[in-house]
Amino acid sequence: MTFSSKFNMTSFLELPSDIFPIYGEISNLKINRNNFALDDIFKIKNLISSNEKLSLFFSNIHEELCNNKFLIIKSGSLNDTTPLITVVAALAKEVFFCERLGGFYDEFETVPFLNEYSRSTNVRHFHTDFSGMNNPPDYVAIQCIKEDPKHPFYGRNQIAVLDEFLNKLELIIEKPTETLLNVKFPCQYKDTVNESTILHKDENNVFIKFHFENIIESMLNEKHKINGEYIHKIAEAIALNVSRDFVLEKGDIAIASNKFCFHRRGECSLDFDKNKCNGREIRTMRFWM
Repeated sequence: MTFSSKFNMTSFLELPSDIFPIYGEISNLKINRNNFALDDIFKIKNLISSNEKLSLFFSNIHEELCNNKFLIIKSGSLNDTTPLITVVAALAKEVFFCERLGGFYDEFETVPFLNEYSRSTNVRHFHTDFSGMNNPPDYVAIQCIKEDPKHPFYGRNQIAVLDEFLNKLELIIEKPTETLLNVKFPCQYKDTVNESTILHKDENNVFIKFHFENIIESMLNEKHKINGEYIHKIAEAIALNVSRDFVLEKGDIAIASNKFCFHRRGECSLDFDKNKCNGREIRTMRFWM
């Protein structure tokens, strides 16, 4: 299998044509945003494992994600739920159900005059999803349902891989890993104010669990600065500097580590007509691998 690279070494893979015959069988499982049982995952894995080419394809995807933390899958402009469900089920041990959003996947369209994270047209801050959880999902998958009206110039995304981020940050901050493991920032999660570090550590890894948008800047002080500059502002600037910048076409699926990558979305545009406003539309799923 050949991985093509562009936009700072982003890997693009084409879904093999062998996937199309099993789409009908997967559609018959009646999976939807409220119904995605563990048994469904096993059934899809069995369908894939029965085809040598598909089995190798998803094995290579698994390896690529473990090694490089991020890739994009081209699915031939198919933008219904089946390609996303198939890809996630092939990789997942468990699919995340979001009680707040009421489903196994979310669908968002950018709309005017709204500041909600996923639906605003504004540039968003770098973050990991569900950073307030003790054990957030390992990966986030984003499928493009509808391109931005000014595609490919608007509706772009940026992904910053942790190792590259720390390597660059070390040019500015001595011992960056230690600093980001220890400096606690006041953050607003729903109605609760907590202190959180940008990086965290378990018995195996240093990983990210943070949302820069949640920082309460009015509560910051000198301990949150290095050489007179706020640490989180330095960190976000470095994340943008090392990030892979890309834009999804209709049907594309981007998968990124939710523990070893920061991600964000750039500015989006809107198309106004007499009766409706049209914007970029995406579908997201999160899972443990």
